[in-house]
Amino acid sequence: MAVFTDDDDDDDQRSGDNAANQESPISRIRRRTTSRSQVVPTPVVIHSTINSTWGDGTNFHPRPTQFVPPLGRFHRSFNADSDSTPFQLLRMCIDDDMVDTICLESNDYTPVIKAKFPKALKRWTPLSRQEFWKFMGLSTLMGIVKKGDVKDYWSTDELISTPIFGKTMSRDRFTDIMRVLHFQNDGNIPTGNIDRFIKLGSFFPSLMSKFKNFVIPGEYLCIDESLMPFKGRLSFKQYVPSKRARFGVKFYILDIFGVGGAVVLTLLQDGYLNKSHRVVADNWFSTPKLVAELLKNDTYYLGTVQKRRCEDAKKQMRTKLRKGNVESWTNGDILIERWEDRREVCMINSFMGHAMTEKLSTNPFNTRNKPNTVLLYNSKMGGVDDVDKVTKPNKSIRKTIKWYKKVFFHLWDHAVYNSFRAYKIIHPNSKRRYKQFVESLVKEILQQFLTYPSHVGRPLLRLSEELRLQGSHFSEQTLKGKLSCFKKYHTERHLPKKNSQARADPLLPSLPPYELDTPDFLTLHDVDLNSSQFRVNQNN
Repeated sequence: MAVFTDDDDDDDQRSGDNAANQESPISRIRRRTTSRSQVVPTPVVIHSTINSTWGDGTNFHPRPTQFVPPLGRFHRSFNADSDSTPFQLLRMCIDDDMVDTICLESNDYTPVIKAKFPKALKRWTPLSRQEFWKFMGLSTLMGIVKKGDVKDYWSTDELISTPIFGKTMSRDRFTDIMRVLHFQNDGNIPTGNIDRFIKLGSFFPSLMSKFKNFVIPGEYLCIDESLMPFKGRLSFKQYVPSKRARFGVKFYILDIFGVGGAVVLTLLQDGYLNKSHRVVADNWFSTPKLVAELLKNDTYYLGTVQKRRCEDAKKQMRTKLRKGNVESWTNGDILIERWEDRREVCMINSFMGHAMTEKLSTNPFNTRNKPNTVLLYNSKMGGVDDVDKVTKPNKSIRKTIKWYKKVFFHLWDHAVYNSFRAYKIIHPNSKRRYKQFVESLVKEILQQFLTYPSHVGRPLLRLSEELRLQGSHFSEQTLKGKLSCFKKYHTERHLPKKNSQARADPLLPSLPPYELDTPDFLTLHDVDLNSSQFRVNQNN
């Protein structure tokens, strides 16, 4: 799956690699950040003209070019095998260079926050690669363990406590990293910038390039839109009343696992045309001009279409059809079908002739004849909706007023999903579901980078080295036959055990107080009681 595509060519990448061999890692990261290319490819304008003469669609008999399936599902640069773990698959999408760039930009952004809020980040230490992975591991785990407030994850209340969060990272450290998370130096943004995703720095184009070179696409490509919920202040925020979230950032997604036509050509222009692919999309994208333009590039199209976009064919759609009836028209290259079901459905395609197939149902009243284009569309369309359906219950997105942070977590979820799809391709018989895959991913991240925090609270009593190694408390002195303090004052004096009921028995004689200046104590302890290194309050 890819959100847009990256338009960097191979020559630029090779020249960048040669220059990087002579640069330090920090310089290479800064060069990649400052010399950032445009994320969104240049939109394509459709200039195709179509035949305006439409006749009977039953005479449409196309001969599309046969699609040649790839030899493998992964690109050569994708080094994955049956032994690859979930974390290894994820790091093929988000590598160490991308993580180092995020850490560098976040550390550089810290003085900006301190200048605005002098009391903030008092205990801040530079963000490292290990801490970033722990931070993202906990953020991903928050998508599985749902709680109302971030602070609840560090609660010690036995009703809602989750100890793994406190063992991995302190609450203040987690919130500080969330606050300083940054991807692009604001001083490097050029005047008159038109790239709306420049706030994501080099992370966005690098991730898009990884997605594009992740899996070799099959015959059918599914294109659809997805809305990331966001209600904050943002110039390109959209309002879509038909969506559940209504407000948010719209992404156009090309699903290779399973505005308008210009969007389709923009997504396909880099590496997907002239390969006999079958593109499936809904009526938001479909127009006869788009289908004609794709035919010129040896790419075929199937989708629903709005009646008002059917050019001259819509003039023949004046009569209302009865339920189950169908009409079809063709201009020699494109077939348009109009079928009346529970409501009217219009289909457009360039590689299938008109034919009907009986669709059986468990309810005999629902058995009906359907166009083959409708059956194929129902089986192939919905790949993008499946992505949202699978990832939505376990999203790692947290509430934030910074839109680019929310987009980052949205892209992170898509990277995790792509890793899951790659895992399913490598293990076709695996019954592991997405949630189980995410749990394994989080466990692997925390096990690899988990370091227990230092001691917090009252400082431990630390005697000097000479004093600690003196007296019969030291094991070597005890093994030489000397009496031990425990044996003399607990065993020979017959002191009752702590768990014994005899201690509370009032008939037992009272024991003499424990005195430090007795000959027995001085015999067993080579310690000067008047020394400043060893002071004991005898009143206790």
